[in-house]
Amino acid sequence: MPIRPDLILPGFNGGEWSPRMFGRIDQTKYPFACKTLLNFLPRPQGPAIRRPGSRYVINTKCDGETHLIPFVRDATTAFQLAFSDGTIRFLKNEGYIGVTGSDTFTAATSDICTATAHVFADNQGPFRVTTSGTLPGGLDVNDDYYIIWLTADTFSLSESQCTPVAVDITSTGSGTHTIQPKDAIDATAAPTPYEINHDYALADIEDIQWAQSADVIFLTHKDYAPQELRRNGDEDWIIGDSILKDGPYTRRNSTETELDPVNGTGDGDVIVATSIVGINNDTGFQSSDVGRHLWYQDLATEV
Repeated sequence: MPIRPDLILPGFNGGEWSPRMFGRIDQTKYPFACKTLLNFLPRPQGPAIRRPGSRYVINTKCDGETHLIPFVRDATTAFQLAFSDGTIRFLKNEGYIGVTGSDTFTAATSDICTATAHVFADNQGPFRVTTSGTLPGGLDVNDDYYIIWLTADTFSLSESQCTPVAVDITSTGSGTHTIQPKDAIDATAAPTPYEINHDYALADIEDIQWAQSADVIFLTHKDYAPQELRRNGDEDWIIGDSILKDGPYTRRNSTETELDPVNGTGDGDVIVATSIVGINNDTGFQSSDVGRHLWYQDLATEV
């Protein structure tokens, strides 16, 4: 009776191969390759190890779509930037960075609250309200509230974060009204996440490209002006347009048009072109050129 030989497979670091390679026994890695390598990771040293699983850490905002971008300052300081619809949350040590502090506000029966130069983000919360006198009608010290209808100095309050509806404020109340994170009042509550707003549409977030330098991460997308997100502290992040100081530039002009810088009477030189040919599709300088950079005679200047 023939004896079936036992084959020794010393390694799997050839990885998973395409069916088109099944007959390529001449390849050095053939003895180490697999037809299927499911739920395993080949290691360079030879063995295949079981892939790591996932673990629940924390909910996304409203359990909605969220994209993570890593932010690593150094070996001891790292974050995950959680981009959701309209806002960014900041993860550190497997939890959201919480917002601290409080703000005073006034309320009107138009359901609008005013807090000059507040630092709230849209749909942020939960918050609780207190007062030194009587709360505005419609508000309760035991209810959770979320910020909606945000402007630089005003906002409205909603009892729901994910289906926001403004609380009906029926009177202005009396005394000084204060709004603060729920965990500042209820020690058993989870921290109210620190958030800032962003201008990217939800569908565009996954196409953001980024590069980081120290405490600044630069964000680019083909449909948006370049942005930079700057960390001044764990609860102090600022996002805005990235001001490019040199370029990028379009292809150099190949026409005979010349640019002549002459001494101006304002903040800089006056650039005089000998022709409109080659400038903005032969239309010459436009008002939209203000603030752009311009190369002439291998030197850079700003229009």
